[in-house]
Amino acid sequence: MHTRKEFLRNALVAGCAIPFISGKDFLAGARIDDFSFTSPFIRVGLRRTYPAFSFFATDSLGQGRLHLSPILTEPPRSKAFTARTYRDSISYFNSPEDIVADWQVKCEEKKIDLISRKPGAEPFEISFSRPQNHATVLGIMREGQRVLLPCILHLPGLGTFIIESRVPDATIFYDVTARESTGETPFVKLRFDGAGAKGTVKYSMRSVTLFPRKKKIHRIPLFDGYRRNFINIFQLNPRLGMLANSSSGDARASTLFLYAEVARVTPPLTKTFTAMDLIRDSLETYISGKQGYGHPGWSGNHESLDSRPSLIIAASYYIKSTSNREWAQKNYPAIKKWGEEMMRKDSTGNGLIEYGYSGNSGSWDSKIGPANWWHTIGFGHEDAYSNILCYRACSMMSDEKIFPQDEHTRACKAFAEKTKQHFFTNFYNPETGVLAGWKSGDGKLHDYYFTFVNSMAIHCGLVDKVKGKEILTKLLEKMKEVGFVDFKSGLPGNLIPIHPSDSGSKEGFQIYQNGGVSGCFAYYFIYALILCELYKPARELLLGMMDSYAKNEFEGKCPNTGMTRVWKTWNGECRGHEGFLADSYHALLVVEGVDPKIPFLNELVHFLNALTVS
Repeated sequence: MHTRKEFLRNALVAGCAIPFISGKDFLAGARIDDFSFTSPFIRVGLRRTYPAFSFFATDSLGQGRLHLSPILTEPPRSKAFTARTYRDSISYFNSPEDIVADWQVKCEEKKIDLISRKPGAEPFEISFSRPQNHATVLGIMREGQRVLLPCILHLPGLGTFIIESRVPDATIFYDVTARESTGETPFVKLRFDGAGAKGTVKYSMRSVTLFPRKKKIHRIPLFDGYRRNFINIFQLNPRLGMLANSSSGDARASTLFLYAEVARVTPPLTKTFTAMDLIRDSLETYISGKQGYGHPGWSGNHESLDSRPSLIIAASYYIKSTSNREWAQKNYPAIKKWGEEMMRKDSTGNGLIEYGYSGNSGSWDSKIGPANWWHTIGFGHEDAYSNILCYRACSMMSDEKIFPQDEHTRACKAFAEKTKQHFFTNFYNPETGVLAGWKSGDGKLHDYYFTFVNSMAIHCGLVDKVKGKEILTKLLEKMKEVGFVDFKSGLPGNLIPIHPSDSGSKEGFQIYQNGGVSGCFAYYFIYALILCELYKPARELLLGMMDSYAKNEFEGKCPNTGMTRVWKTWNGECRGHEGFLADSYHALLVVEGVDPKIPFLNELVHFLNALTVS
């Protein structure tokens, strides 16, 4: 049995590395006569008879972790090309007599070029198997599922490419399929147009890493997952034209604020495109009237309470980060309307918004959607989580650095003050010493030791540091009491079982949202621990999760189970349904999101350095 210290030392020394695979092993899964190229950053194979990848692996850190090729192999084509291979390239010709290639694929250490010289050449397609990797393209969407170049191709856990072309206003086609109902393997597809009347077209795919560079942290091997996966939270669904919980998943207005929190510290994705552009485009789609998960009609007759606050927070972050006053002025009427609709849900005047369903025990069934993100738990009436977001939204709306002050912003400020006045007394449970999840219409508190509710209230200032430390200590003590001791997979949302009368789900405890462990919302718990100077548990949680991020333990299916790693039981058994959930990667924000005035990160570096030499 290894001690916690031994586990961390081993992880630091090993760097969670996977041995470099030699060239002789490269063509597993590829034809023996295919063209191949290998560097520490990329390993590719290409068909000899037609322009298509037969193997495609990447490691943006250059560590030779090139064992997984998520490429979706195409069936043989009836039409065969003539191929001419060189040391670092392969060219495809329509016939042996041709001297102008339809396509040439040229490889360098960190770059792949796709070059088409012959007018009328068929498009070059790259398809990835979604069960193997939840790849996504990130960029400015145009009509017809076209993405403007430069853009990003990101393969979670593997690596990232900037795709660019010197052709003005060049675009590529981007598509996904979600399910196997058609008999096809779900895919992520990119299509590159061949040369046209204007002549040669060249597309370059350049391997990069995109993460905020913390000089004292980012070179430590335990943080390799931070470097590879920082932008995992951004998943663009091309059929919706919006950020979603995966590239083929639902767009949720209630999670856009999470994406915006990460976007504000993400470095530019390309020279002309930022993560905040993704936030802006999704906001504009919602403003245009498009609905996402949580809006009326998705489940039940009421909009989720957390949707409007999330959109306001996201818009506020966009304006604050970009200083785009023209956009702010143009879209202020829509943002103001969100705020008015949000505050209108307070029917009692106590500064707490209420959901349309009572939240009373026994009132839930599978057809009724609860108030917030946690859709299998019966949050209703006065929902603590949604009111935390409402407080944040009103506080940001009343920030004169973000919005010009008017009657509405002053109303938001007054509402936030009222929320702060009543929040703690309304939700605090003196019997447990923590905040309850909701107060139902019959006046009862529903308290299941919710980790996210309590930590988010501390994070945003609704609970002060002194009381926050008491609450967090109670939660940590409860974790030990109930036997939750392994932080590698994140945190459970609740520490004791949800009573069947408060749940629309029949799944048992520690399964999915009823106490299941995930990376979702763990950021706030780590941040609250740091804020309240509980550094030891913050360090254990952060480092345990970083080890799992480095090993890609938050995505994909577990062998021989059919279940995924997104949700796990407390003993590590996979019980997830989604193959990928963008929210799982929000916790990576901790490394960049902690106030630099707080000494936690410096102490963390000293702790890690001491481990490596001990």
